[in-house]
Amino acid sequence: MLAKYIENKKQLMAALLTRDTFDGFELVSGSVTTYAVFSVDGQWHKSFYQDDPDQAEEEFDFSPWERIRPFFLSVIRGKNTPLAFQFTFRLPAAETEEFMRDEAVPEDPAGTPGLLLNLAFDGTSLLLTTGISRRTFSMDRTLERAWDRYVEQRFSDYLE
Repeated sequence: MLAKYIENKKQLMAALLTRDTFDGFELVSGSVTTYAVFSVDGQWHKSFYQDDPDQAEEEFDFSPWERIRPFFLSVIRGKNTPLAFQFTFRLPAAETEEFMRDEAVPEDPAGTPGLLLNLAFDGTSLLLTTGISRRTFSMDRTLERAWDRYVEQRFSDYLE
């Protein structure tokens, strides 16, 4: 697991809320505390789009960040800094499988693991952490190390 403090919070927040930096991720969950707590369970509900064939064909486990980003931008936008927030992102399953092939990580017999990225702000510091969600325990840490390297390289402009 990688745990790094974000050096330039404003730069990362701009990337998170106004650019496509995180658009390749799905939002597992998110919450922002301002004058109230705004929480989102990112579970994708395909049946909501039953009347829209283009949307109903899409397969997601969780909501794509690019679709839910405007909501969080509207909650956070303003002159006051949020009191706290927490976001848990996941690399979509298809991209996880591609990532595992590219990194020569053996397939998990229990299914595709979740490659997670967390952002947590406590009012003063912003922490980025990584994690892996598996259905079964494994002593092999190849995937964890590869995921940590990938995240550290991809977000190196923001890390201390």
